[in-house]
Amino acid sequence: MKFFICGFTGAGKSTVLNQLKTTDLAESFQISDLDQMVLEKLPGFTSIADFIIKKGFDEFRKLEYQNLVKISKLDHQIVALGGGAFNSLTEDVLAGFEGIWLDTAFNVCWERISGDESR
Repeated sequence: MKFFICGFTGAGKSTVLNQLKTTDLAESFQISDLDQMVLEKLPGFTSIADFIIKKGFDEFRKLEYQNLVKISKLDHQIVALGGGAFNSLTEDVLAGFEGIWLDTAFNVCWERISGDESR
């Protein structure tokens, strides 16, 4: 079984993941944040926004895709996707997952991310 959590930037995906890590699900599932996985592989960058500014959005999407492919080959996964990771490029990879959409109102997401230069 594999699940992905998606939603707008600021929808609460990372918050939900952190809550799941404190439940019994953490014993049976690998719980991952795709953005965090990518960031851990970017030495010298303080945020994904920093990477995108310096290397470009296309390069970030390539790294994001590569990490998602790695996760997709493993079973018992729960992964939070970045705000734009559910797209036409990732559809085939995510076909083997069950999806969960966090339906957070746009104005709530905007309040959470406005003024945060790392997002």
